[in-house]
Order: sequence, then C-alpha cells, then structure tokens
Amino acid sequence: MPAFERIAELRIREAIAEGKLEGLPNSGRPIDLDWYFALPENLRLGYGLLKSNECAPLEVDLLREIAAMEEHLRTEADAGEQKILARRIRDHRIRLNLLIERQRTAAAGRRA
Repeated sequence: MPAFERIAELRIREAIAEGKLEGLPNSGRPIDLDWYFALPENLRLGYGLLKSNECAPLEVDLLREIAAMEEHLRTEADAGEQKILARRIRDHRIRLNLLIERQRTAAAGRRA
C-alpha cells in the first residue's frame, strides 16, 4: 500500500475512533451518484464541487429568482409593480437562455 493511502487510512480510523464522523449528512445511506453521471463529462467536476459545497450554478439561481418573481407577480395588485416585475422576469429569462446557449455552443465546439 502506498504511503499516501496508509496515511489516509490512519487518519480515517483516528477520526472514527474520536467520533468526528458521527452525524454527517446522509450517514449510513448509499451514495447517490446518478445525478453525477447524468451530467456531461466536461461539467461533472465543477458541478460536483458546487453541489458538495451547497453552491448552485448560476442557471439554478436564475430559475429560483424567476419563480419567486412570478409568484410575487401573481399576488401583486399594483399595475406599475407588475410591469416592473414582468420586465425583470423577461430579462432574467433572456440571461438564462443566453447562459444555456453558451454552454451548448461550447460543448458542441469541444465535440467537433
């Protein structure tokens, strides 16, 4: 066994003995990697890092903002506010579509 693996194994055993690995999220459950292998290969590392650090990609943040603005638009009675919200929703959707298109173009360019 290489030295690095021995050191890693030793540290893991020490952490278990000290109880440092108790109460971790999803403890005792199998790891679900379906989402990981469903991603294009060129995005796996980046999205995996984002997911493990509970950071969402910009596209996800935009979708959340759009959903929140649409909900507010449905409940807002002021016509002026509705007009502003509708414009912001449109702008966010354009930005989202541009991000998605840029990713598709970049992925197609790498395949060619």
